[in-house]
Amino acid sequence: MIKNIFYSIIYSSLVIYIYVFYLNPFFNYLGFEINRDIYPNLFLIIFFSVLPILFYKAFPKVSNVISVIIYVLLYVPTVATFGLAFKGPDLELLNVFIVFFASMVLLFYSSRLNFKHKKSKIKNQISIYHILIVTTLFVLYFVIRFSNTMNFVSWGEEMYELRNINSKLGTDLIARYLTGWLVYVFFPVLFVYGLIYKKYLFCYLTIIYTILMYMILASKLVLLLPLIILVFYKILNKINIISFFRFSIKYLIVLSILVLVIDYFFRNDNAIVYLASLLFLRTIGNGGLLNFWYYDFFANHPFTYFSHINFINFLGNGYPYGNDGLGKVVGTYYWASDMNANANFWATDGIASSGIYGVLIISIVLFVLLIIIDNITNLNENNFSILILLPFIASLTNTSLFSSLLTGGLFINIFIFYFLKIPRGSKS
Repeated sequence: MIKNIFYSIIYSSLVIYIYVFYLNPFFNYLGFEINRDIYPNLFLIIFFSVLPILFYKAFPKVSNVISVIIYVLLYVPTVATFGLAFKGPDLELLNVFIVFFASMVLLFYSSRLNFKHKKSKIKNQISIYHILIVTTLFVLYFVIRFSNTMNFVSWGEEMYELRNINSKLGTDLIARYLTGWLVYVFFPVLFVYGLIYKKYLFCYLTIIYTILMYMILASKLVLLLPLIILVFYKILNKINIISFFRFSIKYLIVLSILVLVIDYFFRNDNAIVYLASLLFLRTIGNGGLLNFWYYDFFANHPFTYFSHINFINFLGNGYPYGNDGLGKVVGTYYWASDMNANANFWATDGIASSGIYGVLIISIVLFVLLIIIDNITNLNENNFSILILLPFIASLTNTSLFSSLLTGGLFINIFIFYFLKIPRGSKS
């Protein structure tokens, strides 16, 4: 507990420093404003950043990893951003802090709950070869459909040109879901299975399929996903899940300080500038920034009451912003006509749906979902489950929870966790 508190104090102080001395000077035009006196608010920011840790207890469960990542990448940056940029009265800011604090504590508590399993006659009835066959058929479908436009393009203008050429893919509902399920579910399952159980043919096939889909989607994430999974695989093999909090926050602190020092001495180097902006702007700062500006926008605009979810809007047709998605609505209002400010589940499903108290509502939904995930995965290898869920975890920090469930394929992941036959004693 003491070590966790210590690391949280250091990390929250570092996030404040990054905001004040990097994000505000260089990216003020994006909304990293400072509208409050810095020093009187330091204690308040650090206090609410650290407070949830008093209620955190590590358990060897998937929910532990997910809640820690939310704390590091969303909660602390959100508290820092509101504490420095908030324009309203102190009592309103305090209310915001309390709601986010309660939501974070709720997510931490999800790993504490245990439920007994009932044996099922149909459990473990899917083999990895069934998933391989389905994945292969899906990939073949896309290769045949886009055979005339497939191209292994470089990162840059060519990549965006290929996306435009294959833009029909984004308007085809079936194709959009299938690509999401391939990239975020089936590819990770095959690749992780091959890594953990030393069945490397699955890894090689996944890499081939990944390259083929990159030649259609022109998405960097598609191409990098096996590498990202491999890195996390190596990390998780060296640590215990119970120590994941201290490991993640400690090394993020070290990496941030290192990048800050390098950026100070080599600020004119484009590669260093890109690295610093990738870590400080996109990884650490972005979640808090979007939570803040979604709060600002929906303080004066109609809530969606979850009508931004296609299924709910189909039933009631109550979405107040026409054909524009939430990211487009907020991005156009604050930044540019072509800006799509997609945001994390607290912003889209929480603040946009019903204001600040919507954050608590969607946290309750995620709390239940984390319990379900733990209940299904705790008989499997935790590393297997965590690695497969990496795309879902990343999605939570960037998009709606409901989009992650459907387009991101979490419901398929849950199905696979329950029915997939995991080999016992085959790891080496």
